[in-house]
Amino acid sequence: MITIFQGEQRNGRMKYTTDRDCLAPNVIRVTERVFPSMDAVMLEARSLELRGWKVCVDTEDTFYEVF
Repeated sequence: MITIFQGEQRNGRMKYTTDRDCLAPNVIRVTERVFPSMDAVMLEARSLELRGWKVCVDTEDTFYEVF
């Protein structure tokens, strides 16, 4: 299990991080979520990308960003 902080910004950007302090100061919504694995986090991120979101995943072991 991995705990992720999901931060949403007005500009259509979503960030997933294990460190809440890494979220931008202008996030409009923060959600704490638990995923079974890093693969599940990446599936969620790719799903959002397909819907037009700009996504960043930033954890201790993974960094992935799409603009």
